[in-house]
Amino acid sequence: MRLSEDRVRQEIRSEIFKIIKEVRGSIEADTLLRALARLPNELRAAFPGVGHRVVRGGKETLPFDFVQEFVKYPPIFLSGSEVRFGMHLGDGYRKLLVSKDELAAVVKFIGEWLSRRGWYIFSSGLGDMGERLSVSALPKNNPFATPGDFMYHLTDASSVESIKKIGLVPRGSSDRGYPARVYLFTNLDALNRQVEENREAWAQEGFSWNPTLTKTPDAAVVVLDPSAFRKGTKFEIDPEYLGDEGYVYTKSHIPPEAIVKIDFL
Repeated sequence: MRLSEDRVRQEIRSEIFKIIKEVRGSIEADTLLRALARLPNELRAAFPGVGHRVVRGGKETLPFDFVQEFVKYPPIFLSGSEVRFGMHLGDGYRKLLVSKDELAAVVKFIGEWLSRRGWYIFSSGLGDMGERLSVSALPKNNPFATPGDFMYHLTDASSVESIKKIGLVPRGSSDRGYPARVYLFTNLDALNRQVEENREAWAQEGFSWNPTLTKTPDAAVVVLDPSAFRKGTKFEIDPEYLGDEGYVYTKSHIPPEAIVKIDFL
């Protein structure tokens, strides 16, 4: 089948846009990877006496030195849009540990350090033996996405009346440090996957691989018409979903006039 000139131009623009997104992402990550080399010294200066020096096999490891989190990967590595790294803290035998207050202060420092460079902490945690702090970071700004004919927002059923009155208001995260956002789905496939995962997470007793995306099991889906969004509203791909363009967010307020319907699940 022979493509029209307009279709060819459209395909070329699409491919160029993909390349630009990939290059932009790799440049931002590379900048952060280079900056991370300075972080251990900055942490040692900010938190003298926190963490424990160990010597094993003739090799010295200082507090906040980068250490392997996974056997297959180096101490700092890039996975999609995510930058992960491990930092030495304890002795690995639960004998020499950092306190909860010290750990909280260190994580806060790293979060602010990342935020100044355009990133935020997606997750962090201390190893089982208290030996290593693991940090996962994601970029605050991400490649733009094209809205679908309709867009969807998953929320708590208890929030519906408020949404009908004021629309969807961007909200931030004090512990992660990213700008205020409204999370959306650009297609039904992405929405249905998350609805099912949310249902499974609430049904699971105890540990679940899937996070709960609502505060209660009683959820609702807000169906939206992008043509009714305010002028200049942009959508960025959510890096937590490995670049899947079905998962996006906007930093703009979505007015109630954009609501097509609300389905209770």
